[in-house]
Amino acid sequence: MPPCADSHSILNARMEPTQDLPWTEEGAAFQIPTRWKKGGIAARLGKVLPPADLGFEGRNHLRKLSTQVMSDSLPGYIETIANAYRQFKAVPAMLCSPKAQQAVLEDLTNLFLEEVTHNFIELDITQIKGARFWPTEDRYPSLQAFCSIVEPESGLSEATSFAELPGLFERSINGFVKPSDIFNVPRVAKQSSDGSFWWSETIDPPCLAALLRGCRRLRVDFRFKARLVLAHANLATIRRLGEDWTLLLCSRRVRDAVEYVCEKDQVPCCWLPIPVFPRAAMPGFNAEVVSFRDENHSVNDFLICLLNSHPDTHSLRVELATRADTFDFSRYLSDLAAQTKDVPDPKSAIALEVLPDH
Repeated sequence: MPPCADSHSILNARMEPTQDLPWTEEGAAFQIPTRWKKGGIAARLGKVLPPADLGFEGRNHLRKLSTQVMSDSLPGYIETIANAYRQFKAVPAMLCSPKAQQAVLEDLTNLFLEEVTHNFIELDITQIKGARFWPTEDRYPSLQAFCSIVEPESGLSEATSFAELPGLFERSINGFVKPSDIFNVPRVAKQSSDGSFWWSETIDPPCLAALLRGCRRLRVDFRFKARLVLAHANLATIRRLGEDWTLLLCSRRVRDAVEYVCEKDQVPCCWLPIPVFPRAAMPGFNAEVVSFRDENHSVNDFLICLLNSHPDTHSLRVELATRADTFDFSRYLSDLAAQTKDVPDPKSAIALEVLPDH
C-alpha cells in the first residue's frame, strides 16, 4: 500500500463540483422522462450520458506516473482504496448484494503477489529503480532523481574513497535486514512485468542518496548481494475478476448516469471513489503536471464494478468503451497479466545470479 495514501482521506474524499449540466446541483436528479422509451439499456444510457469530462485522461495519466515507490501505479492505488474500505469496514455505494460487494473488494486488494525465494542475485547499486516502502509522502520521478534533488543531510558526510562506500551501504539498509533472516542480506524485489529491481523493505533514503552520489563522483561501481523477491500480478485473482466483473474507471458524471440506468434496470453493480494520485509534493516532475494535479486534487473519479452474470453488462461496456472519460480497467488487468511470464518457482534451490551492469 502506498504510504502517501491516507485511508481516512480516501473514505472522506470530496466530490468534485459539476458545471454546465442539467443536473448541476449535488444530488439533483437527472432531468429525463420518468418513462423509458423503447430500446435497449445501451440506448437508454446514451440518453443520460453527459458530455465527456476532458480532464479525466489527465487524471488517469497522473495515476500511471512512474515514481521512486514501487506500489505507485493505477492497480496499486486501487488496491490501497479497496483495502481502506476493508480495513474500516466501510461499505461503498452499491446496487448489488453485500456478498458480491465483499467478493470484489477482496479481489481488488490482492492484485499483486510477492514471493520470497531462496535465490540470490548480485546487482550494481544503480540498477535499483526505487523502493517498496518510502518513509515520506513526497514523490520523485525515480530514485536517481531523488538523489540529485535532495540536499545532503546535516552530519552525513559523503564518501571520498571507495573504502567508505560499504559503510554508507550498511547505513542505507539499517533495519532492512531482518534478524530472523539466516542469509543476513537485504531483499530486492524483481517485477516480472518489466524486470525492474526495487528495495523490498525499509531503507534510509538520505544515506542511500549519499552512497549514490559518492559512486557518481568517484566514478566507481558498487555491487552487493541480495535475496530475490518475485513481484508479479496475481494471475488467479485477475482471472477471477475478469470472469465475474466488468471494471470501468470513469468520471463522476458517467458514474451518475450508469447508476441511474442500473437502478432502473436492476443491473447489479457497486463503485469506489478513486482520488487523484500522487497526493503529496512532487519534486522533479514537470511543472505543468504538478499544476494539473493541484487543480484536480479534490476531484474523484470512480471504479464501477458490474456483474458479468447480468445480460446487460456487456451492452453497457460497449456503450462506454469509446468515451474519453471512461477507462476499461478489466482490459488493463488482462494486459498486465499477459506481461507476467515465466515466473520462477520461489522454492527452487539456492542459486546466485549475477547481472551485468546497465
